[in-house]
Amino acid sequence: MAHAFSLLPVTATRGTSPTPLRLLFVCTANISRSPYAERRAAHLLRELGAAGESVTVESAGIPGYPGRDMDAPMAAQLRLRGGDPTGHVSRSLTSEMLALADVVVTFEFAQRMRILESHPGWGHKLFGLHQLVDAVDRTPGGATGYRLIHELQLAAAPDSMTWDVADPHGRGAAVARRAADEIDRALVRIVPALVGLEAEAIEASAPGQPRLLGRGLRLGFGRKPGRSSPRSG
Repeated sequence: MAHAFSLLPVTATRGTSPTPLRLLFVCTANISRSPYAERRAAHLLRELGAAGESVTVESAGIPGYPGRDMDAPMAAQLRLRGGDPTGHVSRSLTSEMLALADVVVTFEFAQRMRILESHPGWGHKLFGLHQLVDAVDRTPGGATGYRLIHELQLAAAPDSMTWDVADPHGRGAAVARRAADEIDRALVRIVPALVGLEAEAIEASAPGQPRLLGRGLRLGFGRKPGRSSPRSG
C-alpha cells in the first residue's frame, strides 16, 4: 500500500482538477501494449464525451525503442475495436514525461522497477494496470480529479508480477487479440472512474461476443490472456 509521505498532495483546488488529469501508459518498447492502451483509452474517452476535458492520455517505453510505428498485430486489433494507430511514433520515457504525468500505468512489475531505478522520486504516480483496476474497485465512488488519485493511492494493494500483462510482440495475431482483450477489460473499469462515472458506465457482456456498451461503445473480448517470455511491447 502507498505510504502517506509519497501521496500526491490534494488541496481544495487540486481536488477539483481544474486541468485534465494526465495519464501515461508505459511498456517496454512503446510499440505494442502502451500505444494500444493510449489509443484505446482515448477512443473510450471520446465515446464518453470526455476526450481532452477530464483526462489526456500518452504513452512511452522503458527503455523504449524510439521512432517505430505501432506493432502491426496490435494496430490491427485497435482498428477492429474502433481505435486508430495512425501517427504513433514510439519514444523512450523521460523524467519530464514523469513530471508532467499524474498517473503512470505500467504493464509489468519489471517496468515499475526500471522506472524506480532510472527515475527515483516518482513512485507515488506508478500503478500496474491491474493494480489500478483493483484500486478502482476498492475506492468509493464520488471523487474526481486529484482527489480520486489520492484515494486510489491509499486503496492500492502492492503491485505484483502476477498482474503482468504478457507481451504480445512477435507472437502473432491470436496473442495480440488476447493482450488487447486483457487491456480492454482493464480500461472499461479505469476510464469511467477517471472521468467521475461508475465503472458500469461501460458494461461487459459474454466473453467472445461484441460488446454493446454505454453510449454506443463496442468491444470484442476473447479468451483469457496468456503469458509470454520475450518482452518488447
